[in-house]
Amino acid sequence: STFTVVLPVRRVPVAPLTLASSGPEVPARLSRRARVLLIDDEIIVLRTLQRALEPHCDAVDALGGAAGLQVLQTDAAFDAVLCDVMMPGVDGIAVHEGILARHPELARRVIFATGGAFTPRAKRFVDEVDNPVIEKPFSVAQLLEKIEVLLV
Repeated sequence: STFTVVLPVRRVPVAPLTLASSGPEVPARLSRRARVLLIDDEIIVLRTLQRALEPHCDAVDALGGAAGLQVLQTDAAFDAVLCDVMMPGVDGIAVHEGILARHPELARRVIFATGGAFTPRAKRFVDEVDNPVIEKPFSVAQLLEKIEVLLV
C-alpha cells in the first residue's frame, strides 16, 4: 500500500521580538562602545538582542524586571538600559521606579520597548514618561540611534 499525506501549511506566530529587516542600514559603530543592560521576560528576545548588539555594545542581560533591579544593586555603570514595559511580576514601570529611587542619574538613560499591548496604567506611563520608547518590531539601526542619543 502507498499513502500520500497532504498537510495544510500552517503559519507560525511571530516571536515576541522580531528585529525589523527594513529601515536604515546599521551604522558601522556608535560614537563609542556602549554598555547596555537588557531587561526582558523573554529569553529569546534577550539572546536576539545580545547577538544583534554584540558588534556595537557590551550587553548584560536580565531575565525579568526583578533580575534587572538585582543587577543594578551591584552594578549601575550602564550607558543605557533597554527595558520591556509589559512583563509579569516586576514590569517596566516598577523597574523605572526602582531606578529612580536608587540610581536617579541612570533613570534618564532607560529606553522602553513595547509591543503595543498595554494595560491602562502602562498606556498612561508610556504617554507620560520622558524616556525614549521604541516599538517592536524594531531594527538594530533604530535601537542604536536611541542608544547614540544617550551617549552624547
